[in-house]
Amino acid sequence: MAGGAFLAMLRVGGFLMLIWIASRLSRKMGISSIVLEITTGLVFSPGIVGLMPAKYAECFDTLIEDCKTPASLNHVQQKLGGCDYDAYMVKAGQSFAGLPLASTSGGRLLSAFEGEDGEEQGTPSTGGVERRLAGSSSKGKTKYDSYEECLTKMCDIEISHECMLTPNIFSFIGHVGVGLMIFESGMHFDFDKAKECGPIACVIAVLGTLLPLIFGALAVMVLCGKDLYPEGAAAGTALAPTSVGIALKLLLEAKQLQKRHGQIIITAAFVDDILSLVLFNTLFSIGGGDIGFMTFLPAILGILGMIAMLLFAGSLAEPCVTKLLALVPKKPDKKLPPEDEVLFFLMMVSVMAAGTAFFYAGTHLWGCFMAGMCFAKMHFAHHVWVKQTKRVTSWMIRIFFACTVAFSIPIDQLLSIEAFWKGSIMGIGPCILTKVLCAFFAGETRWVIGWAMVGRAEFAYLIAQLAASSGMMSPEVFSVVIWSLLYATVFAPFLFRKVLNSFVKREAIREWAMEHSQEKWTPEQDEEWEKTHKLHISTMNAGHLPDLQVMDEDLAKEKIQRQQSAPSVMDKNFVKINSEKDSVKANSEKATTAGDASATDGEQQEFWM
Repeated sequence: MAGGAFLAMLRVGGFLMLIWIASRLSRKMGISSIVLEITTGLVFSPGIVGLMPAKYAECFDTLIEDCKTPASLNHVQQKLGGCDYDAYMVKAGQSFAGLPLASTSGGRLLSAFEGEDGEEQGTPSTGGVERRLAGSSSKGKTKYDSYEECLTKMCDIEISHECMLTPNIFSFIGHVGVGLMIFESGMHFDFDKAKECGPIACVIAVLGTLLPLIFGALAVMVLCGKDLYPEGAAAGTALAPTSVGIALKLLLEAKQLQKRHGQIIITAAFVDDILSLVLFNTLFSIGGGDIGFMTFLPAILGILGMIAMLLFAGSLAEPCVTKLLALVPKKPDKKLPPEDEVLFFLMMVSVMAAGTAFFYAGTHLWGCFMAGMCFAKMHFAHHVWVKQTKRVTSWMIRIFFACTVAFSIPIDQLLSIEAFWKGSIMGIGPCILTKVLCAFFAGETRWVIGWAMVGRAEFAYLIAQLAASSGMMSPEVFSVVIWSLLYATVFAPFLFRKVLNSFVKREAIREWAMEHSQEKWTPEQDEEWEKTHKLHISTMNAGHLPDLQVMDEDLAKEKIQRQQSAPSVMDKNFVKINSEKDSVKANSEKATTAGDASATDGEQQEFWM
């Protein structure tokens, strides 16, 4: 039929439209878009309503392999050889001497897969080449209860591995979006703030990473009865990352980003992300096989590479890029200047090159973040990046939550009462409270900093999804982790907004009291302040980070406004001082009060200067 793909196009288009509607509703409701995007993807996935065609929601290998059929199990055993038939026969106390060998390495295939003539039935042709057992790592070992169970588990692991390498198209788009977002996060790293607030921010970041890791792993062991590794460690690692986007936007709106606590929050959040990347890489490196020196060698090389790129980004990256851009011909009449085109090309090349290099050290996400840091000192570079990728990245992140995350959620497990109450405990405790308490030593700003670290976004869900798809996290634990992350995703913006609003208000009242020592803050002033300083979360959607160049322009305008308003305030103080001097001549008793007020006004003038 001509145009036969139209129905599939219509279903996919309808699915994407519903994602967009969910995002818009989130803005109207003032909540994070992540929640409704995941919900929409889950409801309209092939597992429930089925609006999205199953062939687009599942990777190719799950469609052609079925781990319940002898042919698929035999195929995986031929390919990987991960189960030693002889060892399982010995474990079962059965004789195997009369069975024919399936390969020259001494391993045997399941006898049920062999015909009466000793040849395998239903096994895909391998061109006459038989595969071995998986080396010394599996020979003689019986990790599972039976040989059949071993084959099934190996088949599941093989399919998960292939689906990680070549996922379905929508999951692939989502992974690309996360990589681009992490690159953009690296561009927001502030080297000057890191120098100023580095020590305290690093302590907060270390606590903010280790506490969720430790208590998350313990919670999985206690609540779900799982082992510390891999499931406990994988769940704890998924709870460790912090979302810098929510905190960054609210701090900007409250004009607190340039304050010391604002700088500590942003620096700690980025250091937290770096530590979470290290944890992420270590987790999957250990999960790749037996633990030894070679297990950690790629991670060690990756960390050394990160240090080298950090030094380059902090010292040489900006001069090198500036010199390259100086060689580009100037054409100011063009809508997109050649300098911007070359700069965007450099950014794309850097993220692909660094991502490829760090992929062999464990994870491409390291490379994405470090490549972004190379452009962190050039805020105009981020402006170019935002202009070219903002809408594309936003859609990719929507697809990540609605497809990559939602399609991988086991629906029966997620919607069970058991998963909900376990996820609630993990969400309130290891996911939220551990972050809130990570800055307990920071004085009056401890709750502001702590709640700023609670937010979760793309990276946390990515770790959980990859751990589940690689077999390091069972469907039960994965559902519990998703519930716990949703708690932080839903409540963190609201609670951080409330805490930040209260802190800013206290600071404003304190400054006002210094200027008006003889007056009290009235309920009318309180109501007016709430109206004029109310913080909003209507823009807290995934896929967006503030434009650094626009931030610089806003800060410059704010500085000019302060300079322009300062003289008018000092003039008012000057009039006030003169009037009080006149009162000294009229009444000696009022002279003391006038002198005190004059001292207060002098302090206020110094504050405005």
